[in-house]
Amino acid sequence: MYINSIRKIWNSIAKSDIDEEPNFETDFDHIIELFHFGDSYYYIFNLQNSVIEYVHPKVEEIIGVKPEDFTTEKFMEIVHHDDLPHFMNMENTAIKFALNFTPEKLENYKVRSDFRVIHQQSQETIRILRHIHPLQFTANKGVLLCLGIQTDISYLKPFGKPILSFIGLNGAPNYINIEVEEVFKPTNEILTPREKEILKLLHKGESSKQVAQELHLSEATVNTHSRNILCKTQCTSIQEVIYKAIENGWI
Repeated sequence: MYINSIRKIWNSIAKSDIDEEPNFETDFDHIIELFHFGDSYYYIFNLQNSVIEYVHPKVEEIIGVKPEDFTTEKFMEIVHHDDLPHFMNMENTAIKFALNFTPEKLENYKVRSDFRVIHQQSQETIRILRHIHPLQFTANKGVLLCLGIQTDISYLKPFGKPILSFIGLNGAPNYINIEVEEVFKPTNEILTPREKEILKLLHKGESSKQVAQELHLSEATVNTHSRNILCKTQCTSIQEVIYKAIENGWI
């Protein structure tokens, strides 16, 4: 289901249905310096046909996949099940955001996002920080090739909701923590939008009374929502729910 949708999203920024010849004559070492700060690997991705043209051998060390097996389909398979809708929504939002820029301006940006994947050898969950930068444009001024760099940041961000940002280079402005359009919904959604709203305010340290005032509800209604949240999540306290919600990216 997801693979066909993500291909359409990627292809939309290529702005062309005509096959164009990729050009790999690029100083990748210079570009990688823009991103590299940890245990990473890089790859070259063709947005027009959704094909990974090249991946560095270190991919096997980082996520447990041999270079020859690192296909688009394989990558989608190893994204953590709970983060897959987040990943799809971030890709969709990033492409729509990038379509507002000319190629000249887009060259001054890298897209930064994070999500979890399952290491294919150890089966451990690791968090990946990904940077994307355009490499080659189509005749229609769409993006043909991009450079992707993925870094294991599990030690920096063991849990939390994925975040999408556009990082400006050469003096271009930053767009941090862009609001992500929720087109793809989690298949195992537990909390309602209202329950998430209440949980976010409780996470900020507000009391039930304060939450009720801010949301224009009665305190009894807020308490009822809190009990429902505990029941749905099988937790014994709101603090436990908050931890679980942050870990799973619910809030």
